[in-house]
Amino acid sequence: MSTNRVTVFSSTNEDNVHTLAGILKSYKITSEIKKLNNSFQITVGEKSQSRAEAIIAKHVRKPGEQKEPIRLFRDFVQENKITSAVLLIAIGVFCFSSFGNDLNKVTKLFMSDVNYQRSVVENNLVEKAVFTKELTELKSGQIWRLFSNAFIHNNLIHFLINLILIFQFGRIIEKTSGLSYLLTLTLVALPLNSYVQYTISESPLFGGLNGLVLTMYGFVLLRSIYDTRYFGKVQNGSYVLMGIWLGIGFFNFFHINMSYGALSGLILGAIWGFLSSRLLPEERLIPPKEGLL
Repeated sequence: MSTNRVTVFSSTNEDNVHTLAGILKSYKITSEIKKLNNSFQITVGEKSQSRAEAIIAKHVRKPGEQKEPIRLFRDFVQENKITSAVLLIAIGVFCFSSFGNDLNKVTKLFMSDVNYQRSVVENNLVEKAVFTKELTELKSGQIWRLFSNAFIHNNLIHFLINLILIFQFGRIIEKTSGLSYLLTLTLVALPLNSYVQYTISESPLFGGLNGLVLTMYGFVLLRSIYDTRYFGKVQNGSYVLMGIWLGIGFFNFFHINMSYGALSGLILGAIWGFLSSRLLPEERLIPPKEGLL
């Protein structure tokens, strides 16, 4: 049996090389990355060469080539399944709620049923949210409410910014650490942030992806300090942006919002990022500055 390996891709961009190696892995093709001068090369076994080259050709754009919008969308979903799922669910809920204007349609997504009653007071239309604090629905087994409230938005700006940030940080984690890793992080963050928000606010009237956004950001931020594959993924200006986004929740600019849940998300992401960095092999760790010449 031949053990010869052949080079199927070469690039000076290390991130692109690791991304392609991850894509090959999803097709059950084992590859190795080798550095030669300033270039990073992907090698596979001879038997896998033709299949690997065909897969890479689907994902690498040639100079001057432009992908059709449908193919761009399809490729993004295929490469970022969890990120895409979060985005599509949020878009679906926002559209179903008449773009956040009729939250009675999504009352089953709050931690406890929230009904909006409208009345006219002194010729002004007044809308009042009516709910209970006992969480009877959740206690009766409607566990999805711990996850679903994060997808409720009633403000277009709140909705769009959260989608942009999920798109940014979700795909970084999914491409670098994998689908199952981002899925686990998401499934832990959503209910935990909801529990913290409800425990402190004592109200089921909250929603939004702020908590998950801050969890992702805290994770990527800490891993960018220790992990070579995350290095450079966080721009300096993001500190200010994410600080403002966290603070907005406490000033209640948006009627349906996360505040304490967003703060717990940031803490969770930072702790997860730090502890997971302790488990990395030495070759993945960024050397300390004092160790550099």
